[in-house]
Amino acid sequence: MTTPARRASPLAPDERRDALVEVFLRLARRDGRVPTTREIATEAGVAEGTIFRVFATKEALEDDAIQVAFCPAPIARELAAIDRTQSMRDCLIDFTAVIQRRFSDVFGLMAALGLTQPPNREGHSHCFASGRHQRCVVVGNTAAGDTGEAGAPVQDYLHDMMVAVLETHRDELVVPPDGVIHRIRLLTFSGSHPGIADGRRSPTACRTERAVDAHPNSAHSSAPLQA
Repeated sequence: MTTPARRASPLAPDERRDALVEVFLRLARRDGRVPTTREIATEAGVAEGTIFRVFATKEALEDDAIQVAFCPAPIARELAAIDRTQSMRDCLIDFTAVIQRRFSDVFGLMAALGLTQPPNREGHSHCFASGRHQRCVVVGNTAAGDTGEAGAPVQDYLHDMMVAVLETHRDELVVPPDGVIHRIRLLTFSGSHPGIADGRRSPTACRTERAVDAHPNSAHSSAPLQA
């Protein structure tokens, strides 16, 4: 006996878009490629035509999914949630874990979607208040509700948040916080990139502690952990 296909509950248009984008990204991460509309519909529990009631084309769905996946607001939320009263080493471990998860996700999605570089960050300034991607109407070249700032100010905002994580422990560092942040980002980037790491990537928790303990810029850094 054939089991009937699971059907999704009715949703408002924006909620349906969010649900389809979530499915698109889940399948792309799982399968390492762009999913078909049939695969998306089956996984979402909707008819294939439902996709085109909220997205004009499959490309429009993919573009929306890319904007959601690369929106910087969630990583800003994670950085803001780091407990800055804990030890410097624990702050660094939490910070490094956030950055590594982001790099790993970005590299995986770029490979799955055939991207040669991440999309620009324009149009995301208005997302930070909510901590998640906010779909908006674009008027001319500026997103409604956005400040009109380009990618560089958004990058500066994230950098300032990263530095703020270590400001509480500035006296324990032998270089300024932004110097530590820069070096850890270089280590985590190279350790998370499948091409640079030659496919020899340790579990995230192990890589996180190695990146912190191998870093020489804290007064309490220890010798690098052995493989």
